[in-house]
This record gives sequence, C-alpha cells and structure tokens, in this order.
Amino acid sequence: MKLIAALGFALTLAACNSGSNESTIDNEMIVEAPVESINSINLSTFSESEFPKVIDGCACYYKEKGKEDEGFIYVDDFSRLAFIKIGDTFESLEIYESHDEDGVVYHKCRAEHYGIEINLKEISHEDETWQYEGTIEIDKIDGSKKTIQVSGECGC
Repeated sequence: MKLIAALGFALTLAACNSGSNESTIDNEMIVEAPVESINSINLSTFSESEFPKVIDGCACYYKEKGKEDEGFIYVDDFSRLAFIKIGDTFESLEIYESHDEDGVVYHKCRAEHYGIEINLKEISHEDETWQYEGTIEIDKIDGSKKTIQVSGECGC
C-alpha cells in the first residue's frame, strides 16, 4: 500500500514539474497563456522635439548606450519631474531622491506603475553641459525589471 501511495505522489509531483503550460480537464486540452517575460517593459524612444512641454530650460536626457541614433529613452527637468515613453505614452515620474556628489549622480523616480533608479558617472564637462554614462533601472509594478546602459547629458 505504501508503494502505491509513493508511486502516486511521485507521478503527481512529476506532472506538476513538467514545465508545461498545458493542463487537462476531463480529457480536454487547455493551453494557458504564456507567462509574461521579466523584460516586458515596452520602452520607446523619442526625439528632442517630442520632449514634454514642461521640459523647458535645464534638463537631463539619456539614450541607450550603443543605440544613440535611435532617440532618447529618458528626460527630466533637472529637479522634480522625469519622463519615459512606454509604447506611445509618456509616463510622468516624480524625482523623490537625488544625490550629485563628486561626479556621481543618483536619482530615484516613481509613478503609479513604474519606479526608476538612475546611477551615473560624469565623463566630461563642456561649457554648461555635463556628460554622463551609467545605468537606468526601470521597475514595473508587476515585478518586471529592465536595466539599460545609458549615456547622455545634463545642461541648460
């Protein structure tokens, strides 16, 4: 009897761990929707002419490193508002934590569905602009996360 119970348990465990997104109910095959990818954040690029109107004057703007000809992925107003573009929509984020010390910049931004952490290092300085390289990490409320290597500048 113990052997039959152990065999039944092993078969149940094997069926649960098969890695398949399929299950059967009354001999009918049901295919479950695939699990959303961890990198499901549909970040879009945009041009300077598309910057939200509140970006007027001093600003920071970054492009994905190695894809600088594709457009910007982030812009902020140098103080309290930041923007990313998800699909066709700009998402406004509040900059709620910011440090700039010894050429290292750190920002944290938040919105209803997204959070951003920015870590940058100054690589050069020309007139009234400072050039940076580093990472932008975007977290979505559903647990998706995307880290992007960026380069860009801040200035007036």
